[in-house]
Amino acid sequence: MLRAEVTQAHVLPRTISDVLSEASTAGCSRGPTTTYAWTLHRQTILVWRVKDGIQAPMRRLLLDQLPRGRIFVKVIPHSNSAAVTVIACTSGGHLYVWLDANFPAPPFSQQLFVSADDSSNGNAGDAVICALSAATAGSGSSLGFMAVIGTADGSLHLYHGSQNGIFPKQFHKPAPAAGPTPGMLGAFGSVVKALYSEAFDPLHNVQRQTASAMGALQLHLQPVDGSRWKLFVLTPEALDCWLLGAVGGRHNGEQLLWSYNLHGVLSVAYKARELSILAFAVSSGSISSGTAAAGPTHQQSQVYVWTTHLGATSRSHQHALSCLTLQEGSTVPEFIPALSSQTSSHVLSLESTADSTYRSWQVVAHNALSSCLLLSPSGSVLEWMSEQGPLGFLGSSPEHLAISCCGPVSNGVSNWLLLNASYGALEFKPSAAVPQGVPEAAGDTMTPEQEGAALEMLNKTVYLMLKEYLAGCPYRDLAEGLADRLARLSVFKGSQGRQLLVAASSSLVDQLAKSGTGVVSAASLRGQLQDKQIRHDLMLAAFQSGQVLQQVSPQQCRAVLEHAEMLAAVMAVLDWQRDMEVAAAELASGVTRTQVAAAAAAIQAAGILSGEGNAGYDAAASPGQHWEMFFSRPVVSMPALFEAIVMEASKVRAATGSEDTAGWASHATQQLLGLSGLLQAAAAGAQAKAAELAAAMPDELYKHGSCEPSWLSAEAPRAAWRQLAQVEILACVASIQGRVLVVSTSHGAKMRPACIPQVVQPVLLSVNGIPGWLIYSAEHIVQCCTAGLCAAAELPATAI
Repeated sequence: MLRAEVTQAHVLPRTISDVLSEASTAGCSRGPTTTYAWTLHRQTILVWRVKDGIQAPMRRLLLDQLPRGRIFVKVIPHSNSAAVTVIACTSGGHLYVWLDANFPAPPFSQQLFVSADDSSNGNAGDAVICALSAATAGSGSSLGFMAVIGTADGSLHLYHGSQNGIFPKQFHKPAPAAGPTPGMLGAFGSVVKALYSEAFDPLHNVQRQTASAMGALQLHLQPVDGSRWKLFVLTPEALDCWLLGAVGGRHNGEQLLWSYNLHGVLSVAYKARELSILAFAVSSGSISSGTAAAGPTHQQSQVYVWTTHLGATSRSHQHALSCLTLQEGSTVPEFIPALSSQTSSHVLSLESTADSTYRSWQVVAHNALSSCLLLSPSGSVLEWMSEQGPLGFLGSSPEHLAISCCGPVSNGVSNWLLLNASYGALEFKPSAAVPQGVPEAAGDTMTPEQEGAALEMLNKTVYLMLKEYLAGCPYRDLAEGLADRLARLSVFKGSQGRQLLVAASSSLVDQLAKSGTGVVSAASLRGQLQDKQIRHDLMLAAFQSGQVLQQVSPQQCRAVLEHAEMLAAVMAVLDWQRDMEVAAAELASGVTRTQVAAAAAAIQAAGILSGEGNAGYDAAASPGQHWEMFFSRPVVSMPALFEAIVMEASKVRAATGSEDTAGWASHATQQLLGLSGLLQAAAAGAQAKAAELAAAMPDELYKHGSCEPSWLSAEAPRAAWRQLAQVEILACVASIQGRVLVVSTSHGAKMRPACIPQVVQPVLLSVNGIPGWLIYSAEHIVQCCTAGLCAAAELPATAI
């Protein structure tokens, strides 16, 4: 969706989520400190502040009739108050102005008319309005604004508005068509003048004598000072610049500064037999070639023009971005061929499905960097930087609706803003603002700066995905291009960087609770574990969508998947322990307090072992702290649990010298049932998570991380099973109710006395719901059950 480093994801307000997915018209408007977004829903304009997110208050502005065709909307935040002025104009010529949209007051409304004779400049249908631009005006507490409207006949209408009223004025109307064809003498004079201009006037083919008579494609108002503005007018043939003054100000009036022969200059530059101008943007004036602290700034404006053309020999249209510079005090802009770029086919392949009637071509210039962002009607996003030259493709989606440049962030450089129908408003860094000079270490190692930047990128990506997930929005595409961004930080250059990803996964799973006092409840602890599981699942989704897991070794991929399984195992143990305590209290299902106590003792021991590597942890702390430590560090506590099981089973075995052999056997069996149930719960939780991951991930990717044996088949779990089985065998032998059934895989079934060779390796299982131990060797399978209940198991030894 977007191959850029997203720094903020502003979730859509609840009332907008469903509306925006069906919207064909939406936009963003940047103010001095904040950015507003808007969309049209039937007969209502919905306006909200982007940074307010899902709880943003909604301004609902009702139109008196359903607009036909395109609608132009400008949202003007005022820096000196919380007021927001909204100006809307339909293509049919109906103008609406809400001086302060925070109050439910009816708008100022006016119908603009263009005569049928004057609308013959190429705009089809009843389209009267073709462009709108607006900016704040005035000072103090006045809610002043200035708006310019371009009509289909080439006229320009100026509106000054404030709390004192709205004052319209038409300041430009194209001159009528030329009169009769001049005679021979007049024609000869025109030829002589043209030859003279060609020889002695360098601006002959660049500067026009009068403003364009064609309808505007786009307008842009740029403040000069408190009482003057520059108006840039883009038409299919030219780029005009006007100087406008405020009503009653010292510079009252309108003056054409220059008219640039844009179509002619670009046609010659690209050797185009056909050229169309799509959109443009103008930078604010102070331009830096890099980040805010990287280089000097110089006072100039840059004009970015998006065009499409047919070359002299080409058969398909080529898209290009042309850069013009306007120095302070210069007469006309200067076209810079070295900074212009022809783009790839990403846009061309998608524009055939675009509905250009309602969605326009958009170009946004950065306010501090020599960079601009482009959005096509089909949703293709591209970025241009002066240092890189060619246009960079950032992604494409039909849900991309509008782009903007948001207010300055902590480093003083503004981010780009993309309005998406599903993900909301996404802030992402301009490529020119991404640090390119992070020091690199020699060889395959990473510098501390690179490690810090990579971890910050991972944590921020997971945070943004979590924010979208909790709001019920899609989230996976936020991680697109994550592997490329990590590669720029040398993460995949050597084993150190790849291991950093495993460490990030382990750190997330083993993050300690904030309290650490041991008084946290089971319900609160489960909530913490669920939060960890969601975050780790989102990290796995980011690794998968961002093509990260494919860049690490199978062992490292296996380790990340094991972290998810261990977390699920710990959650299953917590649920099992809670259910066992309830069942023991109600004397249900044969669960005894001895079983619960044995399992709790093992958890306490595992908690002590888990905390040994944690700085400041006291092994003599309260049992509650050991319990909390076990559940807070799954990656450490799960291996510790196997060791604790062995320790507890050894304690049970050490009591075999008791005089009451039958009593010991009964008590030992209950203890072993508690320990075995604990292991079964952990194994079941891990296996369920493994199955969930296998179903959610592509087969090839899951196989990439499943090449190593499962952690449940390692030596520590086997030792725990083996110790439990050996102790249970002793208990069975000591009990007169013990039975041992040996099923030979090669010679049929036969009974043997209760003597078990030392070479056998027992495994715990449940047969028809009855807990038991399967003891196997190279030749035999032995099923040992308690309480006189036995069941034969037909299972080859090679399958164990």
